[in-house]
Amino acid sequence: MGIYSYELYKFYDVENIIRIGTCGSYKNEIGIQEVILTKNSYSKSTYAKILADYQEEVIDASLELNAKIIKTAQEQDISLHSGTILCSDVFYAGNAEYESPLQHDCIATEMESFALFANAKLLNKNAACILTVSNMLPPAENKEELTPEQRQTSLNKMILLGLETLCK
Repeated sequence: MGIYSYELYKFYDVENIIRIGTCGSYKNEIGIQEVILTKNSYSKSTYAKILADYQEEVIDASLELNAKIIKTAQEQDISLHSGTILCSDVFYAGNAEYESPLQHDCIATEMESFALFANAKLLNKNAACILTVSNMLPPAENKEELTPEQRQTSLNKMILLGLETLCK
């Protein structure tokens, strides 16, 4: 995500990027196939430090773009959860002590939002991240996950929400 979003912003004059994808939920109340709008992204990655000497481990999504997504979701009758996402270098981490999702009250995890948000911040662009829950991860009690067929066919709400938002 780092190189692609940087080049789109810097060399192709792209102003808005909405990352869509799947995530693992840490919260039992945010279940399989539910849609999450990323408020901000927490990471232990050094990407932002190397990119622009950002020292913070949490980078916000674009408020303006998130507001448009929320409005579009309301118009499309799509229910959204929102919160901090853990952006990890490893999705299926074997070392539970490496990153603590509870430290920042993370509601889910994925692997791309932090670099996207850092690039948007550096280049004064807009970035958002819409996710569909595909897995339930520790510390969630429910370990349900999407089947391979569901991963191919059940992400329409998230995809349409991103496209409808950008078409406005």
